[in-house]
Amino acid sequence: MPEEWIRALVADFGSECTERLRVSDTEASVSLPVAKLVETFGARWMLSPRLHPEYPLPEARVRPDYAVETSGRITGFLELKAPGHDVTPDGFMKRDREHGS
Repeated sequence: MPEEWIRALVADFGSECTERLRVSDTEASVSLPVAKLVETFGARWMLSPRLHPEYPLPEARVRPDYAVETSGRITGFLELKAPGHDVTPDGFMKRDREHGS
């Protein structure tokens, strides 16, 4: 069973996303709640993550929505999709395959 702080963090994230998605159902609508979730969760584990938006990866010809930096190194990437967007390779549109967006 998750600790109470995790339940509260996820509940706050869900509430904020729900509120923002009432206005717009784009991936940009959930961008700030996602950033807040990652930063808060990481800070709890003393990782102090920093998010870098629209991080270019020219060698892969993609630009993920966020690069996640911890301890001065890029440790991961986040690509957000609008609710209902199929994220399986079969569901990718040509733009998704070519530009990673």
